Amino acid sequence: MKYWNDLKNLLRINHWQKNIVCFLPLLAAKKYDFLPVTILVFKFSLLSSMIYIFNDYIDRFSDKNHPSKKNRYVVKCKENDSFIKVVFSLIVLINILISFTNQYDLNFVFFIYVFLNLAYTYAFKNIRYLDLVCLVIFYLCRLYSGAIVSGIEVSAWLLVLTSLMFVNLASLKRYVDLNQIVDTTYRGYKKSDMNTLKKISYSTIIIGSIVLLSYIQFSDNMKLLHTNNIALLSSVIIFIFTSIRVTQNVTKQNSRNELIKDVLRDKNFVIGFIVFILVWIIF
Repeated sequence: MKYWNDLKNLLRINHWQKNIVCFLPLLAAKKYDFLPVTILVFKFSLLSSMIYIFNDYIDRFSDKNHPSKKNRYVVKCKENDSFIKVVFSLIVLINILISFTNQYDLNFVFFIYVFLNLAYTYAFKNIRYLDLVCLVIFYLCRLYSGAIVSGIEVSAWLLVLTSLMFVNLASLKRYVDLNQIVDTTYRGYKKSDMNTLKKISYSTIIIGSIVLLSYIQFSDNMKLLHTNNIALLSSVIIFIFTSIRVTQNVTKQNSRNELIKDVLRDKNFVIGFIVFILVWIIF
């Protein structure tokens, strides 16, 4: 049991929820061949865990003074250095073997994900706002991976809307990081940038709502896939409610946890998100 808990913490399995983004192209196209995408989610989870271990190991000395990151396995259990290196070596090998089963386009996206993560670890994470761009691209890699496996083309509408939401999450993530630190600066940001990050978050909600409304009203593809405009228009209200709720929870309650924990802990958000997805699937 101890080794399982160690492995779970080292791989950061609680972060695998991010990979449900892979399902978005399938759901947006109202197709339900879930098996290939489910396998992809597992592949992407192993790939992201490889990156997590690498990043945590590189940052282990700086993270030991961080209020929440000091609790990550690599930082807290540095006496298990051999275990960390063995697991990392095995997961690298597994990812290499998996790459032989992937189609070329998927491997290309995986390569971009790994390469950009390395650039992020060594340089981009310390450049203000460029780090947000990297975080958004990490999510987009998941989105396009799902599209490739599903054989679905990502529409401009889906790309714009999801990109806005990924910017929202990235800005809130950095907001939480700044809120946790005692120092006045963090990775190129100042405490005074928290207000700017909050404005970015609210701006993406406003623009995202306009994009969603425009899609419902003007997209020819929408008319082919969906039949009930009233139900879809009601989903815009749900979208606004859930998005604002997340932003308010993070910014008004002075969150000091990792963003993903705060988001998934909010039952109202989870229910709203599920209802939003169901409306677009059913109608």
